[in-house]
Amino acid sequence: MFLLMNIISLLNNYFDAAATFSQNFYSLFFLTARGKQELNLKSDTIILGSFFNKFSDLDQRAYANTIKKVDKLREQMDLFKNTNPTKYLETLNDNPAALPTIKAFDSLKARLNKLNAQANKIRDNQDLTPKQKKEFLDYIKKTQLIIKRQMTNAVTQGIPE
Repeated sequence: MFLLMNIISLLNNYFDAAATFSQNFYSLFFLTARGKQELNLKSDTIILGSFFNKFSDLDQRAYANTIKKVDKLREQMDLFKNTNPTKYLETLNDNPAALPTIKAFDSLKARLNKLNAQANKIRDNQDLTPKQKKEFLDYIKKTQLIIKRQMTNAVTQGIPE
């Protein structure tokens, strides 16, 4: 049994290496060399790919906390609005900018959803080359980051800790 598992592991590593090599070879020599995509050091260099890393332009924890904060406040507001009007007014007094902040958040979220739909259409478009897709998707990603920062800033200013 132990020998069989070692053989399976060896075969798995062998086929994984072969697949990675062929993917890098295709990307570097057929796409990059023909100008269909730009050189990507992380995915196009066989040996050096593991040394390159891409850092996020936005602190994803801050954005995730923003979503949690808005969802929690929205849940409280909806619950108190229907069941306890006194507590609803107290919550509004504690957070006077809560309703406009939630409205602004929802508006920005709708814009973000439209950008996500556009990005999916670009990814699915077979008429575009990988280079064209990357250019379009880079623009959309930068716009998404701007909107996420706006959402984070709006919630931070409108809903204090």
